[in-house]
Amino acid sequence: MTWDDANRGFGDDLNTSNASTNFFIGLDRLHLLLGQAEYTIDLNNMYDNWSNKGRPNYHNITVGPESSNYRLSYSEFTISDGHVVDNGLAANSPIEFSTPDHDTNGCNASSPGWYGSDCRGFR
Repeated sequence: MTWDDANRGFGDDLNTSNASTNFFIGLDRLHLLLGQAEYTIDLNNMYDNWSNKGRPNYHNITVGPESSNYRLSYSEFTISDGHVVDNGLAANSPIEFSTPDHDTNGCNASSPGWYGSDCRGFR
């Protein structure tokens, strides 16, 4: 994935009225969408490195504009059900998006775009 792909979005039928479920709307659209209200992301059935299942929630999540490298941040992290799943974003929030052709974290990316500052990222 290139920086332009991440910015514009990609996938099956992205710019048609019959878009399938296999696409990404793009970071620019995501920034505009998340800027309209306060949103919580509820991730069902997440597993940590020890196979513990939990339900993490990221509250008031935002994605900044391109000038901030689509900086991802949130105001609160909670677990609504199950074990405490590792909050992989905590140590890195806010974090910037990176791609192989627009490396914002010095990892010299060899894989598609991601959020993360420890070169493991969130792919």
